[in-house]
Amino acid sequence: MDGPLSPIVARFGYLAVFVGVFLESAGVPVPAETLLLAGGFFAHQGPLTLAWVIAVAAAAAILGDSLGYVLGRRGGRSVIERRGPWVRLTPARLAAIDTLLARHGARAVFFGRFVTGIRVSVAVAA
Repeated sequence: MDGPLSPIVARFGYLAVFVGVFLESAGVPVPAETLLLAGGFFAHQGPLTLAWVIAVAAAAAILGDSLGYVLGRRGGRSVIERRGPWVRLTPARLAAIDTLLARHGARAVFFGRFVTGIRVSVAVAA
């Protein structure tokens, strides 16, 4: 397997998978899917075990989601309002997001979880 993340998984193994999935689940835009695919590839090749890759990724996702929830619950809206303009999240866009989530909240979060790129945005918005 040849790619920019392969050497990271080859060297750090389960730790690379854990950190990538954890950070993405917590709301940091990192290429966790690619790290997880590389983990699966290296499990197929032998250095890693598929069952452990799955277990590590599941634990990382649960812990990352929990951290994201705690951070949102504690700082949440005030942090987004203060730091939002740095990432072009204007008050008008915040209002549009609020309207969208008021109308389609649970569905938006559920389906957003399965779309690459939107996953982090939906988590922060919710």
